[in-house]
Amino acid sequence: MGATLPVDHWSFPSGHASRVFFIASIFSLSTSAVAQGIDQLRFRDREIVDRWIGGRDSGQVVVVMLILVWVWSVLTSISRVLLGRHFVLDVAAGALVGIFNGAFVHRYLHF
Repeated sequence: MGATLPVDHWSFPSGHASRVFFIASIFSLSTSAVAQGIDQLRFRDREIVDRWIGGRDSGQVVVVMLILVWVWSVLTSISRVLLGRHFVLDVAAGALVGIFNGAFVHRYLHF
């Protein structure tokens, strides 16, 4: 049997913050691909996509989605501090790690 250690002793950097900011940064750097994907979906099955989008331009939809993803990232990070699971520095470092990783992955995976 191995020794078990409580998870809460190592909270730096925040894994939640790094993951949500990774997703937000990848999404931000890939907005043109997301817009193309929305246009392709609209072309294939117009009724369902237009009902969801409401006939808006795909650029407007991407902006709304982008805002929602960043708000989700910030709210997740704030919740970690308010719940007492992390200090502000833990969350800030996690956010920076996530943004850096997102930029790195976007740069080298070319999608």
